[in-house]
Amino acid sequence: MKEPGHVRLAREGAIMRLTLHRPPLNVLDRGLNGALADAVRDACLDPTVGALVIEGGDARGFSAGVEVADHTPDLVEGMLAAFHGAVRAILAAPMPTLAEVHGFALGGGLELALACDLVVVEDDARLGFPEIRLGAYPPVAAALLPARIGWARASESVLGGEDLTPARALEWGLVNRVCPPGTRRAATEALLAPILLQSTAVVREAKRALREGALGGPEALRRIERRYLADLMRLADAEEGIRAFLEKRAPVWRGR
Repeated sequence: MKEPGHVRLAREGAIMRLTLHRPPLNVLDRGLNGALADAVRDACLDPTVGALVIEGGDARGFSAGVEVADHTPDLVEGMLAAFHGAVRAILAAPMPTLAEVHGFALGGGLELALACDLVVVEDDARLGFPEIRLGAYPPVAAALLPARIGWARASESVLGGEDLTPARALEWGLVNRVCPPGTRRAATEALLAPILLQSTAVVREAKRALREGALGGPEALRRIERRYLADLMRLADAEEGIRAFLEKRAPVWRGR
């Protein structure tokens, strides 16, 4: 297990597990954000990683948000650069990313989860973007939330600042699974199981295509088409998948 700064990085089979470690609430200060970004980049160096899971460990929650003391005029620019650096590292990760949420996921903590492709949350978790109540707004949520849950629901969440129940988050499409307290790891494994059966190389290309699609616009399909032909179809696993289907056998993935 590698422990860079305030995070722990450990390999569990095909999964790389990144644990935030700044108890009691995993508040995201500049040190934790920097360590998080570095750990995500380290995980991305290994092409055999099937999924990256980010979790809150033994703290009372996934993360209660960005350090409020870092929002003063003399610190806010550095704070934002560090936090957004961590978010950008997650968004750029080539493998599927999953946030495993318990307890608190507020403000920057929920934005961190929002940056992941998949989200599992325990049904007693407290979710929300309370920044508007502090005279601010959540920049990452403003950038990503409308595409994820729609303009009207994003506006309700960001402009009102009220807590969002896990059940409502599931209904809106913000999260993938809601599970009983203490079962988030099992829910994560169940959600990732079919993904980890596939070629890691093909899954990574599919994720790139999904990210292109999320950008929207008339050129999204054209960009995806170019990547499909230039990147996906040149993979050995893409050829193997078609051949195995035609030969009526299970594919043997090579991860390239």
